[in-house]
Amino acid sequence: MIRLLIIKRTLLRFSFFLLFLMAANVHADWIPADVAECYFQDTLCFDLPEKRDNYNKNEILLLFKKDFPQGLVKQVMKDHGLESLSVNALDSMNLKLQVASTNGQDPLEIEKKINRVYEEIEATTNNEYFTNASGVKKTSIGVYPKSLTGASRALTLSNGENILIGMVDGPVDIKHKDLKGKVIQHSLVDFNPESVAEMHHGTTIAGVLVSSNDRIGIAPNARLLSVSAFEYTDENKARSSSAQVAQAIDYAISKKVDILNLSFSGGKDTLVKRMIKKAADQGIVIVASSGNNNTDEPKYPAAYPRVITVTAVDHFSERYKMANRGKHIDLAAPGVGIMTIAPGDRYDFATGTSIAAAHVSGSIALFMSKNKRLDRLLITETAKDLGKPGHDIDYGDGLLNIYSALERVVKR
Repeated sequence: MIRLLIIKRTLLRFSFFLLFLMAANVHADWIPADVAECYFQDTLCFDLPEKRDNYNKNEILLLFKKDFPQGLVKQVMKDHGLESLSVNALDSMNLKLQVASTNGQDPLEIEKKINRVYEEIEATTNNEYFTNASGVKKTSIGVYPKSLTGASRALTLSNGENILIGMVDGPVDIKHKDLKGKVIQHSLVDFNPESVAEMHHGTTIAGVLVSSNDRIGIAPNARLLSVSAFEYTDENKARSSSAQVAQAIDYAISKKVDILNLSFSGGKDTLVKRMIKKAADQGIVIVASSGNNNTDEPKYPAAYPRVITVTAVDHFSERYKMANRGKHIDLAAPGVGIMTIAPGDRYDFATGTSIAAAHVSGSIALFMSKNKRLDRLLITETAKDLGKPGHDIDYGDGLLNIYSALERVVKR
């Protein structure tokens, strides 16, 4: 009798185990995009380890309400051996942002200590971001592929009038003949206005967005707010930080931009994520490049909710070999061997998901010029399916077709 009871209990437990296994193996699309990523292994869901190697090793950020006593902040810094580097306001969030030196201490340890003790002060690392251009690749075709997305035809319906595009990037050569009178520049970083290298990435992106050259600019009548937050480094990279990116987004929000182009990427970042959510809450359309690391690992801000994430394709609609993949990819756009402008009244060819993101931002400006409320479903519905049928990790919903989307709006 006892043996029979044990067998029954074992069978019952095994049945529940099988049911749990079946539930665990169900496709996990229901998991909200803004929760921590996890994966199913057997019957358990484990948090993926967060890679924390892309931050400034000698800095920490402190966030607190604007009316929080500065004296208390100074006391906290003194107690933890921190030294003030700068204090800036994030007006859209009603916060102050204190950048502090850790004086050789590990920022991760300082972050844990402060967040464990204080409720009204939030500590976070000052993470790194890099622009998403991968050099220059010349092409035998030699023209900007506006026809690939219908952008040339779309310009017969709209030129981007009355739209303000915000761009967080490196400095722009606003004296370029194709940008005259189109760009307002606000810089958070010091740069040499005579340096071609320092202004190269920002200028190439600005050219795709609003250049007056009819072979280059997607939205020539839109206005551009360039917020310079990236500095040229000795490693030939354009680099920024959480603090600078947050301040740049805050400034763009204050100027009421309609679209925000983010052609850069980095790791997960609580501060930048909050700023992007705030911008989206204000009705700003956010477009970001997927990144050029040839990986399935999500890069940010592209992988945050409410961001339109863009991958790059070449002139034959093939995925750029270095473009990142993932379920968060929304659209594909031209980004290989693209003709654009360069500092010093020059022209150049650029490659990368940065360029593709700018193509989409400019195209959305054409759309919003006719309808300020962007219909994201219409944009994805009219995209040309590429790769596997339906949404896929390489191309998202497919190649942008801005003419088809804009034509539907104009005919309504």
